[in-house]
Amino acid sequence: MSKREKIILILMLLAIAYGAYNFLFISSSRTSDVNQKKELEDLKKFVTKLAQDTTKRDLSATNTYISLASSKWTKNPFLQSKFAIKPVTETHSNKVSAPEVILRYSGYLKVGDRMLAIINGMEYEEGEELEQEGYIIKSISPTRVVVGVAGQMESVIIPLEETGTFPVSGPREPQKGKNLNPEPGRLSQN
Repeated sequence: MSKREKIILILMLLAIAYGAYNFLFISSSRTSDVNQKKELEDLKKFVTKLAQDTTKRDLSATNTYISLASSKWTKNPFLQSKFAIKPVTETHSNKVSAPEVILRYSGYLKVGDRMLAIINGMEYEEGEELEQEGYIIKSISPTRVVVGVAGQMESVIIPLEETGTFPVSGPREPQKGKNLNPEPGRLSQN
């Protein structure tokens, strides 16, 4: 063995001897056992105090927010509409003799100039016939779809599923003012 290897071997043996001495004799003193027991008791007291404090707190506010989140919203905060919204009353004087079909308007796509309505998981354009024969898409807007029965003047407004059962109300009042074009149908030279 070279001189260099002997020096490294001696230093390694000294480090192992010091580690064994430290592990066996110095760390096993009685003071560390007493300190550990005291720290453990303090920790147990802290945990029990913390558990008692959390049970004393009123969690009803949190539970109230959770229950409100699962209930049905009367107004959609994400709906932006220029029209007034009013609830639909369940009075039907004229009943259609067609079989009852459930249509769910769940969204729309706007690709360029084309608008597609997603009804029952299928995409439809204006004028296209639905999968259920006899129904035609009359108009599409982001908040509703107007579906009509083929060959009849009757139509049904299907609101976007997120908006609930609140269709857009009827036509708006005409605007009056001096900034409006006095001759409707003609472009003004302003």
